[in-house]
Amino acid sequence: MAGGGYSTEIVMTNPSATRTAQVYVSLTDLNGRPLETSSLEIPPLASARFVGMQSPSSASLVIGTARINANARLSAYATIIGGSTRATVYPAGQTRNVAFPIKQAGTEVQNAVALLNTTNQAATLTIALLNSRGELSALERRPYSFEYSLIGGES
Repeated sequence: MAGGGYSTEIVMTNPSATRTAQVYVSLTDLNGRPLETSSLEIPPLASARFVGMQSPSSASLVIGTARINANARLSAYATIIGGSTRATVYPAGQTRNVAFPIKQAGTEVQNAVALLNTTNQAATLTIALLNSRGELSALERRPYSFEYSLIGGES
């Protein structure tokens, strides 16, 4: 996500004490069209930042995905900054079932979840919100073809 007042920074860390990581970062839009590719080296026990070419001051907002390929194990996260928002995004693998803790302070929601269907097949998305006692407080099923965002809290 970049432009329209937003910027995204990806931080990658090489935990190896002996091996330099060769890293390739590919950015695509939500239709899978390439936006940018870059390569970099991360020395042993070091970190590197990747910030795309799109400037936060650019008028148009660009939203897409980042794919990181490396010849060594890395840890990575992204930070999205815009307006009064600062969000940290951790990568997740493909899965059929996933649980996210959603924390709420008073009436203000503190977490959000964004999902991306990386296949060309539609699916059914089931969202169940449980309260702090583990009781079902909301259940929703909907067709899910490409992208879905949820902002929710505990009732």
